[in-house]
Amino acid sequence: MGRLERALDFLKAEFYAAGEEFKATQDKALLRDLHALTGAINEIELFLFDRRITVITDCLG
Repeated sequence: MGRLERALDFLKAEFYAAGEEFKATQDKALLRDLHALTGAINEIELFLFDRRITVITDCLG
């Protein structure tokens, strides 16, 4: 597993932990954290997806 995949796993774990904490506390500050974590997760997933598509295209091209 590469560095980005490990970072993605860490961010997802933090996201789920913050989500559980938000459910319990309704702390509005956690919403900002959840929003930031969502953005980071999406960016890494998009980058990894684009990289896979490029590899497939290169193999077919």
